[in-house]
Amino acid sequence: MIGLRDLLDVSVGAYSEYPVNWRSSPAICAFNSGLRSGQLTETARGEHSVVQTPVHLVEFSALDQIVPTALDIAEQYKLTADGFVVLSHAEAHGMKAAGVASLEGAGSNSVLAIANAGSTLRSRETDPKARRKAVEHVQRAVLKALTVGRDTEHHSFDAVCEEIGIDPRWLESFAVRMALGLNTEGKTRLDFAASARDYLKTADWGNVPTPASNDLANLFKAPTEGAWASVASFGNGPTIRYSTVHGVKGMEFPGVVLVLPDRLRVDRVTDRTVLDDWEGDHNTEARRVLYVAGSRAQELLVCAVHRKHAGRVASLLDATGVPYIKV
Repeated sequence: MIGLRDLLDVSVGAYSEYPVNWRSSPAICAFNSGLRSGQLTETARGEHSVVQTPVHLVEFSALDQIVPTALDIAEQYKLTADGFVVLSHAEAHGMKAAGVASLEGAGSNSVLAIANAGSTLRSRETDPKARRKAVEHVQRAVLKALTVGRDTEHHSFDAVCEEIGIDPRWLESFAVRMALGLNTEGKTRLDFAASARDYLKTADWGNVPTPASNDLANLFKAPTEGAWASVASFGNGPTIRYSTVHGVKGMEFPGVVLVLPDRLRVDRVTDRTVLDDWEGDHNTEARRVLYVAGSRAQELLVCAVHRKHAGRVASLLDATGVPYIKV
């Protein structure tokens, strides 16, 4: 849940008729005010109260179009990628917009999972949750290789480790070492797959039998060219941090890119989306999430909106008097 502190953040008391925002620029305060339910209007009073940068409305059709446009906008205002964060309700949208290959996209390909994990662990932009998920994918891939021929389908991860005599903590450490030890740089998908198999062949498994070469060949096949390109290119260009909105409560950034994707969540009770709530002035959790996202920004707020919804958002910004530029 979004707390009262996040809704009034900003810092005057909850009893103030005109909330004072010590964080954001006037345009961002206007955006925040438009998302408040009722007539309260935020007033910019901090060091960024003199910043005249408007909100930028960016229309996109594919998530990977967002970051290049956002970086061009940032450059106009002498901001860098380091000062930006991409915020979305669902983590997957922020990841794709920020150019981070999704672990879910690895599917069942263990080689891609290892390459993906290495990129994730090396990156400054990934959060602890993403790192844990990356390592978990590698652990499960390795464990699968060690249990060929065993019926472990309905067993828990810890139960399988106990059955074959592997300490889960050791396996986690092994997965980290493997992911970091195998670098995608300069390697083709075939080369990297061979390196992964060799790493497993030469590992010290103690009392656990070393996986057979045939089994490794079947379980650690090279990914497709398209999938490999998405991982091998990760980290080669400027990237922006990403997070869910809930993950940055209480934080602040010079620039925020707020993503509204093609498919907006529909509330099961009201059958409304966040834009329906905004247009109808309904005081809902979905609308408060947008408020929290916008209120993280200090100098520049970029609203990246799918082309299906860009017209509606522009109308809402017009109706609430938000100074903005449509890109």
